[in-house]
Amino acid sequence: MTAVRFRVRRPQPRAVVLVRRALLLLVVAAAVGVGGASAWAYWTAGAAPGGAGSGIAASVNLATTPTVSKYAAQAVQVTWPAVTLSNTVAVDGYVVTRYNSVTLATQTVLSGCAGTITTLTCTETGVPTGSWRYSVHPVIGTNWAGAESGLSTTVSTAPATLTLAQTLFKGPFPIATTGTIAGFGVNEALSYRLDAATPLTGFPTVVDVTGSAPISSLSIPSAAEGPHTVTVTGAHGSTATTTITIDTVAPIPSAVLSPAGNGTGWSTTPPVQVSLSAIDGTSGVAAIRYTLDGTDPTVSGTAITYSGPFPISVATTVRYFATDLAGNASTVATQIVKFDAVAPANSITLTGATGAKLTGTTIFYRGSTPGSFTLTNAVSDALSGPASSSTVLGGTSTGFTHVASTVSTPAGGPYVSNTVSWAASTSSAPTATVTGADVAGNTTATVLGLVNDSTAPAGGSVDATGLVGTGSRYSTSTSLSVAFAKGTDTGVGLATGTLLQRATATLSNGVCGTYGTATTLATDPPSSPYADTVADQACYRYQYVVADGVGNTTTYLGGDVKVDTTAPSASTFASTASTNTFVTGSTLYYRSNATSGSITLTATATDPASGILSYAFPAFGTNWTSTPGTTGINTYAWSGAPAAPGTKSITATNNAGLTTGANLTAVSDTTAPTGSAPTYTAGFLSSPSVSVTIPAGADTGGSGISTALGVLQRRSAPMTAGVCGTYGSFATIVTGPPTPYADTTVANGTCNQYQYVYSDNVGNTTPYASSTVVKAPKYYTCQAAITADNPDEYYQMAEAAGPTAIDSSGKTRNGSYTGTITPGTVGACGSGATLPGGSAGYIATPTLFDNPTVYSQEVWFRTATAGSTTTGKLIGFGKEKTGGSGNYDRHVYLSSNGKVNFGAWNILLVIPLNISISSPLSYNDGKWHHVAATQSGSGMKLYVDGALVASNGVTAAQNYTGYWRVGWDNLNGWGSQSNTDYFNGAMSNAAFYSAAELSATQIYDHYLAGAVSTSTQIVAPAMVASIASAPSVRTQAQPPSSSTRAPSVTASPSRSVSVPPSVSPSVPLSVSVPPSVPPSVSVPPSPPLSPSPSVPAGLGTTPAPIPEPVTTPAEAGAARSTPEPAAGSVPMSGSEPEPPPASPPEVTAPG
Repeated sequence: MTAVRFRVRRPQPRAVVLVRRALLLLVVAAAVGVGGASAWAYWTAGAAPGGAGSGIAASVNLATTPTVSKYAAQAVQVTWPAVTLSNTVAVDGYVVTRYNSVTLATQTVLSGCAGTITTLTCTETGVPTGSWRYSVHPVIGTNWAGAESGLSTTVSTAPATLTLAQTLFKGPFPIATTGTIAGFGVNEALSYRLDAATPLTGFPTVVDVTGSAPISSLSIPSAAEGPHTVTVTGAHGSTATTTITIDTVAPIPSAVLSPAGNGTGWSTTPPVQVSLSAIDGTSGVAAIRYTLDGTDPTVSGTAITYSGPFPISVATTVRYFATDLAGNASTVATQIVKFDAVAPANSITLTGATGAKLTGTTIFYRGSTPGSFTLTNAVSDALSGPASSSTVLGGTSTGFTHVASTVSTPAGGPYVSNTVSWAASTSSAPTATVTGADVAGNTTATVLGLVNDSTAPAGGSVDATGLVGTGSRYSTSTSLSVAFAKGTDTGVGLATGTLLQRATATLSNGVCGTYGTATTLATDPPSSPYADTVADQACYRYQYVVADGVGNTTTYLGGDVKVDTTAPSASTFASTASTNTFVTGSTLYYRSNATSGSITLTATATDPASGILSYAFPAFGTNWTSTPGTTGINTYAWSGAPAAPGTKSITATNNAGLTTGANLTAVSDTTAPTGSAPTYTAGFLSSPSVSVTIPAGADTGGSGISTALGVLQRRSAPMTAGVCGTYGSFATIVTGPPTPYADTTVANGTCNQYQYVYSDNVGNTTPYASSTVVKAPKYYTCQAAITADNPDEYYQMAEAAGPTAIDSSGKTRNGSYTGTITPGTVGACGSGATLPGGSAGYIATPTLFDNPTVYSQEVWFRTATAGSTTTGKLIGFGKEKTGGSGNYDRHVYLSSNGKVNFGAWNILLVIPLNISISSPLSYNDGKWHHVAATQSGSGMKLYVDGALVASNGVTAAQNYTGYWRVGWDNLNGWGSQSNTDYFNGAMSNAAFYSAAELSATQIYDHYLAGAVSTSTQIVAPAMVASIASAPSVRTQAQPPSSSTRAPSVTASPSRSVSVPPSVSPSVPLSVSVPPSVPPSVSVPPSPPLSPSPSVPAGLGTTPAPIPEPVTTPAEAGAARSTPEPAAGSVPMSGSEPEPPPASPPEVTAPG
């Protein structure tokens, strides 16, 4: 090969260089082509950019054929000599090519020899199985290569192999085996492992140049049962594996019978085919051998190698064993072939039965009541033996409850079924099938029918014999003979265990009490009758208890056997109705001087046991009749002159027939009883009830006093203002009253007296009357009395607290407590309020009234203390609702001396005057009093504690519209006034009547209602009798007061005032000039005036001085600031007065 060299002297432009390189290639190619042989060349430019260029040409020498060797089982090592250029420059590398040695087809070179190899050797790994040849190409740069070398010798690749002489191992371990190794790399070193984890000891440890070697020894250790992998690994990566099996477990043989025996191995039908098999999960079964004569098949000369099923027709013991491929032998197994073709026998009984009994193949049950039973089967079998018993109900089993069962315990029996039970009122007839089984599976079924038997035995009896007396049920002997019979049963039949029993009860008056529990005299008594001994005076009842086989029981009851050997007692006597006749003890009294009489006589004998059957009553003689009634009762009647019967015998017979007589003696009684008048408290009642005590009477005639025949009588008279009117006749209010007797029928407003009529037991009587008078007031409470007269405003002052003062008139005119006033004081009529006096404490009323001309007012009051001089206004009329009024009169107030005053403003002889009347007595005693004041056409009237204490003929008051006031208002200008306008004390039950005058009787009734509201009776005031003539009480002029509180009125000799004829000089009449009269008024002297229309009717003509001068209102106001103002008054003359009425006894109201 000729080398061509080019040298470039100077650098050329890039385009020129490219052209020149192309031309060079063409030249080289031409040169090679001309030479006719392969030539490889390359060129290189050594000039740097911008410098002078140059070129060198050289040829590539041929590569030498590579050598190859098997490195590993599937790895080839390729080696070649170095190749250089013709100028001895080394090539850049080599490219290895692999060819199929047969087809010379190029193969893809794998890892290790792929790409450009820069060394002189490479090892291709993962070479597929096959035969191969290799070549190399030297290469320069990227695209230049020298000529390919020749092909190498052939090298073959395949997976390495491992073959062991033994692959089944059963032990004992370790076990050494041999084998061969092939396919490894030349002289490749070896290592051995079990399951890749356990190193093994083996020889050789290196293969020869053929990659093969015989294994002279490989030690297998103990390992888990089953397959394992033995791996030989070469140092160059060759691996060869083989599988060995460790099998140390013997196979498991088994036998199967066809047809199969039951669970216990028994067969009932020969022949039986016997099939033998074995299971070996590791190496597999090698053979099964067996004997039929019971000898050991492992050593017996009669052992047979199993080849298929074989028949057996007689009881035989088959012994067999199996071996596996590893040589493990099983233990010898046994298959016993047993035959039993004979069915077992059942023996069934009822156990735990309630209401059931088995008779033959019938189970009788008592369906009327709940019951149950179990079936016990004692199965017998001579061959395989008892195994179980099953029970099931069939047919219609309504009402039954049973869970079918197969019972196999205890071993060998007997076997008890599940419970068969039924509900009450069951009548169905199911069947119970009981099936016994032997161990071989042979069965015997027994069908039992269930029959309802709810019918108890019948036709039996029991009773004592030889009884006498009433109803033939008595025995007068304590020795009794008892007969009994069982009767019959139509179902299951009678059972044994009959009971003869006796119950005992009390015998009282022929009636048996409650029997106790019967006691058993005999069980299954052998014969009838039965002799029994009992106690006297008692009841006995025999019963015979007979049951059938399922518990239906009949108790035959005998009748009451009443044993009484004692006669009754002698009779005692009493009467249930009588006229003029009476019996006591054994004596019968009769009032023989009466025209007739009778008695219903009751004879009573006692017989605590059998009781009385009858009584025999004898006749009494002339003019007597005898009429029998019910048992023990007989009516004797007489008229005219009855004969004296004397002593008679009355006979009593008891129910046992025994008798006893008793004597009765008749005696005449015509003597009346004595006594005394009834007693009770005289006076007024505080409640509508009179307690009357009746003194005991006496009787000497024999029959004795009869309180039942005594009569309490009352007579009544009307009562007006405490005065009794004319009495009526005594009338019976009660017969036979107790003492004391509370008479609650007394009428209100009456006077009453009582009389008691004593009577003896045969009707002789004597009356005794009392002169004591008890008076029933018209009302018992203030509220009832006041509301009955229709007040316009009524304040009980019963509130527990203010500020409302409730109006009890029914007109809803509630007032209000004003200032320091304390309601809730318990006072007259059970209510009241405390007014402190001296400060603004009063009751303001709500209703405006226009000039009351006929009016009434009342109130209960009590001064703060006895002798109190700070008294003040009680009630009255004022212009203002609250505060002090400018116009005020028609009022009642207390003087400092405790006298009660009633005043009204009046014009007398054209001069306005304050006119008041006063009580003759003082009432500032710290006790409760009632005051009432009225004014009408008959004048002014003042009442204290129900009595008229002062009056006059003044009929008019000041004309203005105002309010009723309670507890306070102005008193300025009024005579005999207190040193305060405020009442100091307690008040209760204030009432106002703006258009009505209460009569003296009404006022008295109001007072009395409050006075009797205590627990004691009240004696009427002594002056009550004079109330009807109260208008005749007259007033007189009140002497002048020394007080300077009110304006002074000086009497003028030129004027006089006539005193009304009705005014009594014995009662003070205070006439004061009101402060409203101007001081400039002068009254000229004038002759006496005659009565004129403006003067109250009835005023007289007797002159009297007219007071003057008159104080101005300003002066009057100044006068009120003094503690004790005076009332200017003038003496009045008139007719001679009557003496003042006597002061009433003090009556203290409740509280």
